[in-house]
Amino acid sequence: MTVCVGICTYNGAKYIRAQLESILNQTVKVDQIVISDDASTDNTVEIVKDVLVDSGVDYIISVNEKNQGLTKNGSICNSLLSGDIVIVCDQDNVWEPNLVEKFKEFFSNNKEAVYAFCNGYVTDKDLNIVKPIYDDKFMSMDEHTRVVNALTERSFPHGNTVALKRSFLNYIMPYMFYCDEWQGVCAFTSGYGFGSIDEKLVYFRRHENTISNSEKTDNKKSPLKGIFYKKFDEHFAWPYHQYKAYEKLLSLFKDTMKEEYASIVLSHMNFSKELSDLREYNIFQRENKIIKLYKKDDYRNYRGNRNTLFMDMIFLFIKQEKRWKLIN
Repeated sequence: MTVCVGICTYNGAKYIRAQLESILNQTVKVDQIVISDDASTDNTVEIVKDVLVDSGVDYIISVNEKNQGLTKNGSICNSLLSGDIVIVCDQDNVWEPNLVEKFKEFFSNNKEAVYAFCNGYVTDKDLNIVKPIYDDKFMSMDEHTRVVNALTERSFPHGNTVALKRSFLNYIMPYMFYCDEWQGVCAFTSGYGFGSIDEKLVYFRRHENTISNSEKTDNKKSPLKGIFYKKFDEHFAWPYHQYKAYEKLLSLFKDTMKEEYASIVLSHMNFSKELSDLREYNIFQRENKIIKLYKKDDYRNYRGNRNTLFMDMIFLFIKQEKRWKLIN
């Protein structure tokens, strides 16, 4: 059973050496390391080459000519991975020396499983421990609860705590959601099997330049903020994109997904389709339709809270020529 590690880098010179050294110092050696650099402007690539050139581990370093963004760069990285088991990590984390050993042990003992995650610690920039990544409740969830929570609350493990079979990763590509969510929802609903390792094996470093921090927008504090950062067509293209994602999910696992989970996915899909179909109505019909959708439990489960409703209604009043340009 071979193990390949994938790392997406971007201006990670400050911390990438520590992450790579923790990978190279594992009790069980990895078989390959793949680096996909997203046009860094610092010396990240030079540090990577310096660490890996005499490591004795097979490696690939791919550098994008132009910045592609985290999701596209992740897809590039995934396309270069080999091996039976894939572990994708962040450029600024650190591993416990037995992380690879524990994941290999899990998959050796669970032949049908396609996905596993471990626990770890959230730390500050100097690796001082702040708290566990997951609490006891999250780690001890039974399979049914975990799947339902993933589908109704979008509760997924962080990608930097996950290992999965490469054959499964190839099967579910391309990503239809953010990579963590798409990997999780596919694994949990597939029927192929998944599991967890209740040991803290990752140091999840958080700092001012953490990529996941910079890509998030906080519209919860002020629902109006999103109006200034999104175009109308982008706002209402998302429900259509969700509809297509759930449609693909049902198609991928039509023969293995449990009926109960398929029913939840179908409810998601139908609701997203209803919301995206608002383009077929005039402005007054849209407002009436969206209020009716909100009164249904589906809206609160699949779309959001009152802030989201407020934003939806504001966008429905905005007049633009190409307001319903959808992203396929």
